[in-house]
Amino acid sequence: NGYLKRAQKSTKFRELVVEKLTHVLGLLLVEEDDHKHTSKSLDSKVDQLDHLTRKITLLQNKVTDEEDAKRKTLLRYVQVVKTSQEEGSLQLPESGVGDE
Repeated sequence: NGYLKRAQKSTKFRELVVEKLTHVLGLLLVEEDDHKHTSKSLDSKVDQLDHLTRKITLLQNKVTDEEDAKRKTLLRYVQVVKTSQEEGSLQLPESGVGDE
């Protein structure tokens, strides 16, 4: 407002108003460019986050499957050990583990 009051008192009112208007419009363009850049950056980070979420889910599923397989193998081993106590020999043909 102070700028407009000084401009109204000046003989170059039109030039001063045009100068101020171009300055404001220039700032607006810079702000719009900054907004576009920030929006693109945010979209990129969202895409990266989605990718990492899918990757983590895949790795968690893989680890869970491996744990289940190891658990089943261990249970089979324990079962064979319990039954082999009566027979005296240990054989796990499915897993390749034998009496060595």
